[in-house]
Amino acid sequence: MTVVGIASSTEAGVLVDHRLATARLLPKEVRDITGGGTQSPTVAVSPRVADDPADCEVRSVIRFLNAKKVKPAEIHFQLVEINGENVMTDGMVRKWVRQFNDGRTNVHDEARSGRPSVVNDGLVAKVNEKIRENRRFTIRMLFDEFPRISKTILHEIATNRLNYRKLCSRWVPKMLTDVHKTK
Repeated sequence: MTVVGIASSTEAGVLVDHRLATARLLPKEVRDITGGGTQSPTVAVSPRVADDPADCEVRSVIRFLNAKKVKPAEIHFQLVEINGENVMTDGMVRKWVRQFNDGRTNVHDEARSGRPSVVNDGLVAKVNEKIRENRRFTIRMLFDEFPRISKTILHEIATNRLNYRKLCSRWVPKMLTDVHKTK
């Protein structure tokens, strides 16, 4: 908890009971100024902001508070209080509460299919066959043979999947010695 300074009850911020503030949080000089705690000053405390929590951590908190029967609006308020405004919207908190009430227990993202890859074993075999026919190929020549595949993907197939490298304008397989393999 970080003490910002003495505030009146009308100032914005989190207000702390003066007895707690004067006894534990305020240095001796401030206690002397306030009269040793006989007056009733309040202390504004800045909210603790966590370092960008992971989504699964936020969902775990939602699941925990939902199990304790805390309302979604209060869950959102507590999340914003601890993690800042950009943690999660109120609508998303309600969505996760609804999912947990429907029986979901996993707080992690579900697997999604994503975009299918154009690179498959058949394509890699065809590219390898074309490379073995002419070792002095260029990526543009491969592109002429496979016009539906981008030059970038063809280069990645040749270098990453087939482990070819260009040596004196000729593509050769990358051969590693035993010393290189152990590194």
